Amino acid sequence: MRTLSIVIPVYKVETFIGRCLQSIIAQESADLGIQCILVDDCSPDNSVGAARSVIDGYHGSIDFQIISQETNQGPSAARNVGIRAATGEYLLFVDSDDRLPEGALKKMFEAWDTCPEADMVVGNYFSVRDNAPFPLGLNTVIVAFDYTIRQFVLNYRINSTPWNKLMRRSFLLDNDLLFVEGMIFEDTNWTYGLLKKTRRVVVVPDVTYVYENENPQSIMNTTREKATLSINSIAIIGDTVIGGTYADLFADSMLYLLTFVIKAMELRRMVGAEPQASRRLDSLRRRIVVHCLKHGRLFLALYFVCLLFPPFSYALRIGWVRRHYDKMEQGVRAIVGVLEKLH
Repeated sequence: MRTLSIVIPVYKVETFIGRCLQSIIAQESADLGIQCILVDDCSPDNSVGAARSVIDGYHGSIDFQIISQETNQGPSAARNVGIRAATGEYLLFVDSDDRLPEGALKKMFEAWDTCPEADMVVGNYFSVRDNAPFPLGLNTVIVAFDYTIRQFVLNYRINSTPWNKLMRRSFLLDNDLLFVEGMIFEDTNWTYGLLKKTRRVVVVPDVTYVYENENPQSIMNTTREKATLSINSIAIIGDTVIGGTYADLFADSMLYLLTFVIKAMELRRMVGAEPQASRRLDSLRRRIVVHCLKHGRLFLALYFVCLLFPPFSYALRIGWVRRHYDKMEQGVRAIVGVLEKLH
């Protein structure tokens, strides 16, 4: 029998946690031993009480465990606690304000059986806010290999979230794939490192996760303090990408990072940031250009100079430029692709 550990960070989800746990209970199967670990990150509301009311009324084979943190440390630390406490061969993260649709685990394990040597299975998800599945662009299960895996994440075909990814727990531990604690956008940083290690990923077009995105507590209020934390977190992502750029997708890696740097620049302009974070952002901007020049990507370096440094960067203050940045980036990817082939 396969064994699976599901890790759920819990913080300010009193209204949603019951729905989440009921969706996991609905996955119960005689062929799958499920351990469900809830990590209470010092939630100030009655989230744990709401969870216990569901667990106390449940009589089945799922092993529910609640681990309480002594201090609030954020979702990264909570997930790391869950990883270390897990005993299942396989591991899955679920956010406590989301849920699993009926038969989700069955579909994911059936997909794994099509390629037993895979490192991970990734399913599609349904966005409640958009009232539609994510446009994955697939109608059948595929096995993606090195280049395609990285291309999928850099072009947002695979979502940069820890949830909806079924993995072997040993794969995370053997490759030291824990979360950087105390940062925002930890999902992006972790996913980038994860997919650098993976060699085979099974991608499932079926919806295996429901992203509720309706919890107001999950929306970060933009203050100077949080803008500073965001900029410092983006600098950590920069260290990860520059220090481990996908050589076969160099331009895509840099453009992926650029999206976050532009977000940080906009935060600093609109809200402000502590001097240390501001200097760190400026250093990252310079490092991107130098990194491109060192690898002989003159066109990319010039493009980044135009976007990241005055007077050209002032164009980013124009609403039309910001609204159409995604289309501009797609055009640059196409141009770079042609230049790379010529090179």
